[in-house]
Amino acid sequence: LHGAAITSGSESPDLDLVARIRALLPRTPIAASFDFHANLPPAIVGHLDYATGYRTYPHIDMRETAARALQRLLAITGGAPKPKGVLLPLGLRLPSFNMRSDVAPMAGLFAAARALEQEAARAKTREAPLDISLFGGFPYVDTPDTGASVMAWSDSEERAQAACATLAARWRACANEFTPVLVSPEEGLRRAATLIATPGQSQLVALTDPADNPLSGGAADTPALLRALLAARRATGAPLASLSGGDIVFAYFTDPKAVMTARRAGVGAMLTLQLGAQLDLRFGAPVEVTARVLNLTDGRFRNTGPMERGGPVALGDTALLDVEGIHIVVTSRTGAANDPGFFTLHGIDLARVRLLCVKAKNHFRAAFGPLCAAIIDVDCPGPAAADLATLPGYGERR
Repeated sequence: LHGAAITSGSESPDLDLVARIRALLPRTPIAASFDFHANLPPAIVGHLDYATGYRTYPHIDMRETAARALQRLLAITGGAPKPKGVLLPLGLRLPSFNMRSDVAPMAGLFAAARALEQEAARAKTREAPLDISLFGGFPYVDTPDTGASVMAWSDSEERAQAACATLAARWRACANEFTPVLVSPEEGLRRAATLIATPGQSQLVALTDPADNPLSGGAADTPALLRALLAARRATGAPLASLSGGDIVFAYFTDPKAVMTARRAGVGAMLTLQLGAQLDLRFGAPVEVTARVLNLTDGRFRNTGPMERGGPVALGDTALLDVEGIHIVVTSRTGAANDPGFFTLHGIDLARVRLLCVKAKNHFRAAFGPLCAAIIDVDCPGPAAADLATLPGYGERR
């Protein structure tokens, strides 16, 4: 389960589902795995015999998490004692920008959790091993349970509660470290241009627009980064102006009408299009461009990177456009441009790209971190903005 689902009829459908399964199977052991971004109500552990969450962000341990849940389930069905579970909300709604598991502050919290587990294992005083999961929460969902939490399972509720309290105190102590500091798109482009112009530097430089990241609630629709990119490209004597066609890639906009127009016109056709702001004008007006159709695809590929490797992706029909030497991907469906397969599909050779502007956030780093000389996060207006207080209705719980 993801753990941060929401529907028009329920603020916690994950809890509803688990409770229904428990009602149907009152004596059957039930285990569950959850995404690191789960917004979990404390009552959910009462319906489960064990649960665990991803321990990496970007999430590259989905298979390992599933195996951990299944192994504990098999142990319970084989007669091992059922552990007691506790879930402790921190009362903090934190942005996830600085929650990557390989850097501070999250790396220290994960290390502390593993240290507590190892200390308990060395003590050999517990029939059920101590097992701790940390959940960063998903702040772009507005429910009573939205926010970070700690979950622990042990042979007694008291020991699980103590482990949760220890980790929660440590987490609260470093809460301020999760506040991101992002630069403007103009500043990000200046930094990228400087890196690209550095002698001997030939690696890709990426600018991410996390406020329109589809996995955070974005719709690949906001225009601010493209507008800034075009301005930087057009400036007289600007470093980005000297890059040739295909050296700059923009990924991407979801615009089924634009894709349909491109398909009807065909490869090589010249079009006048309005890109961005097709769904919402609150984050800026559309950008009018003259574009040449470079490529058309059916939008189907399989992931080749470390996250969801081999998983099929269907973006609907897509088009690759050339706008003043910038290659822009336009899709019919919203997905995520986090995998190299997204670009291979469109005939883009990442080895020759110098600047990649992408609507993405942390998951992008799983595959692209090793490919990039730098990844610069920029602060554009959007539905998943870094500053939650800028979002309409923030803090106005009904």
